[in-house]
Amino acid sequence: MEIEAKFAVPDNKTCRRLREAEQIAGFLLSAGHSREIHDTYLDTPEQAIRQAGYACRKREQENKILITLKQLGTAAEGIHRRKELEIMLTADLPPAQWPASPARDLVLQLIHQEPLVALFDLCQTRFVRLMRSHGERLVAELSIDEVRIGIHGAERTYVELEVELLQEGTESDIEEIRRQLRVQWALQPESCSKYERALTLIADRTKKTVPVKARASRAATGSGATRKLTAVIHHAASAAMPADEHALRLQKTPAPDPENPVAGTAHRPVNKLPKNPGLKIDETMAEGACKTLYFHFKRMVEHEPGTRAGEDIEELHDMRVATRRMRAALRVFGEYLDMRAMKPFVKDLRRTGRALGAVRDLDVFQQKTRRYSDTLPPERANELDPLFAVMHAEHQKARQAMLDFLDSPRYDRFKNRFNKFLKKPGAAALPACAEHGEPRPQRMRHVVPVVIQQRLAVVRAYDGYLEGPDVPLERLHRLRIAFKSLRYTLEFFREVLGPDTGPMIEELKQVQDHLGDLQDAVVTCTIVRDFLNWGTWGSRGSTKNIASFKPVIAPGVVTYLSVRQAELQRLVAEFPAVWDRMQQSGFFKKIAGLTEEL
Repeated sequence: MEIEAKFAVPDNKTCRRLREAEQIAGFLLSAGHSREIHDTYLDTPEQAIRQAGYACRKREQENKILITLKQLGTAAEGIHRRKELEIMLTADLPPAQWPASPARDLVLQLIHQEPLVALFDLCQTRFVRLMRSHGERLVAELSIDEVRIGIHGAERTYVELEVELLQEGTESDIEEIRRQLRVQWALQPESCSKYERALTLIADRTKKTVPVKARASRAATGSGATRKLTAVIHHAASAAMPADEHALRLQKTPAPDPENPVAGTAHRPVNKLPKNPGLKIDETMAEGACKTLYFHFKRMVEHEPGTRAGEDIEELHDMRVATRRMRAALRVFGEYLDMRAMKPFVKDLRRTGRALGAVRDLDVFQQKTRRYSDTLPPERANELDPLFAVMHAEHQKARQAMLDFLDSPRYDRFKNRFNKFLKKPGAAALPACAEHGEPRPQRMRHVVPVVIQQRLAVVRAYDGYLEGPDVPLERLHRLRIAFKSLRYTLEFFREVLGPDTGPMIEELKQVQDHLGDLQDAVVTCTIVRDFLNWGTWGSRGSTKNIASFKPVIAPGVVTYLSVRQAELQRLVAEFPAVWDRMQQSGFFKKIAGLTEEL
């Protein structure tokens, strides 16, 4: 049973106060951290799950998929009590293939072998704070959610507060929190779930933007399932909250205030970039390379304004990912390109990646450290402050260096030249024939199998070198790079490979993430040890020069180091089983078989 209180957040000022409050209703609040959440709501084309009184949510979570079934119901004064069933999946599978569980049984009972389809996507930026009593009971989780719903070419955004009762909390705790938020904070209770609110927003938007005849015409051109789903969504969305005061208030929401984006409902332009580079199997590798590079180049440029602003760390992450993909593409396609023509761009991409990477690595380090810090009891909440202080100074320095680079004439020239170069027909293409007149292998149909097999062979070369308790950490790091190269290669050629490529990529991501977490733990242990030795970010001296030795007395940081060392030990110990499972499942043979039809 899920028990939570929900309230609408009216403006930025209230949102900021909630983020900064030290306590609410006598309960202490942790420092808090932000995370991005992407949910997809599922149902059958005839919405059998909704009609049975449930919502089915799919959430991507740490390279796994969390399926949640929530019972739809009423709320009393903003407190929601709902039956909730969950199941964790390692891949996106149909319900019949889910592990045995009450959630699987209920879904199969409701859908009667009908397929599950996506109703809508809902994204949110969640700022989470833990609520503790003075007696150290972990009472509730408070979250401030900026919710974004894509509706017909625009985004609707609103902010709400949720307080979910945790295991050590009681009904009287949640009631007191609700009362204080209602009386002292003057917050209005929210009677609708995000699912119900989304259906209402979609219905409202649909009525305003799509004429009835046009909707019927478009629905008639699709499959039978699509026609049913279209009709039922309009009906269900319209009926989700009949005559509800909250629904009427939403439909009358005023235009957004640019100075106060939290108030009202904000509209944002939808990303119009293509979802794929558009590769075709009979194109040359040079043509495929230019399409792939240009695809990621546009994403790098798209995320530059957000990276400069620094308000959302995911903007920097996405910009850095784009530069990494371009550098990886040059390694994958490089043998089939005129790399002399590409050489200036390779250098500039490397410089861009370094400037972005220095800040992103600090962002990740801070996120993971904050996550640990938020679990500490109040009397220990400040024990990592010395580490955070040097981290903050290093972050400011790295961010300023990044902004200086992005403002430099060199970076501006690189963007302009690379943009023009990638649009030029035949850019970086090698001659069709080699020096002795023999034709070069260049068509993707002929070359892609070779490229994939080469990268697969690099990964499989580690067989026999990952056994025993003393596998060098550097070897595991190199294996992570090999897995990443194989994964990127499959992603680049996903459009020209078979439908089984997606699950293969997802499994590679899981293994890569395991090794990535391991490498993060290695780097974190090194950074924390350097801080304890030198009092700085990174080593500033030598053990041979005792005069420069400035150890820091920080027991809390020492404890954090031991926690990360234990995590590192666990990840190393668990990896042989991960490797054995891939071997025994025939995973590598499946990858080799992806190119059989080419």
